Amino acid sequence: MRELLFYDSTLRDGNHALSHQITKEQIHNYTKLAESSGIDIVEVGHGNGLAGSSFQVGMALLSDKEMFESAKANLDKTKLSTLVLPGFVSIKNDLKDAVDIGVDIFRVAVHCSEATLSVSYIDFIKSSGKDVYLALMMSHMVCKEELLKQAQIGVSYGADAIFLFDSAGYMTPQTVSEKISYLRAHLEKPVAFHAHNNLGLAVANTLSSIQSGATIADGCSRGFGAGAGNAQLEILAALLKREGYSFKARVDKVLDLADYAHAHLLKELPYSNSSSILGGVHGVFSGFKYQVQKIAKEHNLDVGEILQELGRQKVIAGQEDMILKIAMQIKGKI
Repeated sequence: MRELLFYDSTLRDGNHALSHQITKEQIHNYTKLAESSGIDIVEVGHGNGLAGSSFQVGMALLSDKEMFESAKANLDKTKLSTLVLPGFVSIKNDLKDAVDIGVDIFRVAVHCSEATLSVSYIDFIKSSGKDVYLALMMSHMVCKEELLKQAQIGVSYGADAIFLFDSAGYMTPQTVSEKISYLRAHLEKPVAFHAHNNLGLAVANTLSSIQSGATIADGCSRGFGAGAGNAQLEILAALLKREGYSFKARVDKVLDLADYAHAHLLKELPYSNSSSILGGVHGVFSGFKYQVQKIAKEHNLDVGEILQELGRQKVIAGQEDMILKIAMQIKGKI
């Protein structure tokens, strides 16, 4: 049985839950504990990744450089990663600067049917001697055959691994198993799954991915992430150890890491409230949660009605402007 890698998304996906206001001290202390725990990879950055800070999706307290340098100072065996969303990131500036600072792994995330958008980013990252993972977001929206086609495009560009992102927390263990198993049967590269917890299935879905051949366990301490949160990293560590999987991370230290996150990062524990559940039911990107709630309140609209229409129109990450547009459509103003 191949040894699993643990991929910790707390300091990036969890930054959504802090309105991207994570501090240098929090990054410093968390990465120090992550290194001692044996976590393989720590992802750091604005919730929307490298160069994600903007008035539209939220201004970060720290620059990318400040976040990376705060993390890198404590990481030796643990690798530093960040998320790359094409359209947000300049290759000549943002990506080059991240490479120069010492980011080890770049997770390039595209919509599940748009792998071709990753080519110039993957090419630059690989030419810089760094590892790159292709992440297919909103992976519930297309069939396993289409996911394989997109994954193969990423591999042809040089991707070292393929992640399926359940960005809406829509999938079930059965659908995760079907899609991960299919990719594993047709790809030589590692595959992995990034879960959101809208319907309370993040841990079950991640376990299903591992049982189906995924070799990277992706999660966040206390499930700390966008919307209803992600798979709880400490539960995954304890559960996978009990199930006999081999990995470097120490369960007791991962529990300490989660305790730190609970005490010093979280304003409140993530949970599936009505908005999150409806977002999962309708397949809406988890990062839309707070914007939908805010716009619904401002315009005296029902959150569920907006989410249902966002799902019907298949609005995806990067189309945040559609939330207000749809709200105005519902009110009959446009």
